[in-house]
Amino acid sequence: MKDQLIFDVTSADTILDSDSVGAFLRSADGTLITHTDVGGKMSLDVRVSEGINVEVDLSHVDDSIRLGDGTDLTTTTTIGSDVGLDVNVIGSPALSNIAILAGVDTLAVAGVAEKVVAANLAGRKHLMIYNNDNRKMWIGGSGVDKDNGFPVSPGSYIELKAGASVDVYYDSLKAGHEIRTLEMS
Repeated sequence: MKDQLIFDVTSADTILDSDSVGAFLRSADGTLITHTDVGGKMSLDVRVSEGINVEVDLSHVDDSIRLGDGTDLTTTTTIGSDVGLDVNVIGSPALSNIAILAGVDTLAVAGVAEKVVAANLAGRKHLMIYNNDNRKMWIGGSGVDKDNGFPVSPGSYIELKAGASVDVYYDSLKAGHEIRTLEMS
């Protein structure tokens, strides 16, 4: 069973304003639970070291959650009787919002791997490759061929989360095999 620390108090001031709170709070294994003085108010230091769900019930106008070094107050939004913690996602790899580039390529020599795009879009996060031909093709690294590549059937496409530093190649048994690409950054 994981360490569990549960407080059931009627007034947060009873615990949080006490300078001796650290002397009494220990985890199940006896480790001292530390606290921080922020503007004369004591708060428990919490470090989440594993992926767990954390639920905090705030019930007073002055309640707050501090993240990081404890000096930057996060903001909340109230909708009806629910209060939500405002979160800004910065640099999400799943979000493409800078540029988009479409292209067409035809395989010069059958059985010889070729880059799907001549020059990768700067900051690329996503790459879609459409097989615009009537033959199967194979996707992979620089040495891709029919024996080691990922097959893409005619009229099908593959979507990759491939950054700009990743070169993607294709191969086919047909010279002039046409593909369409869509890069997003």
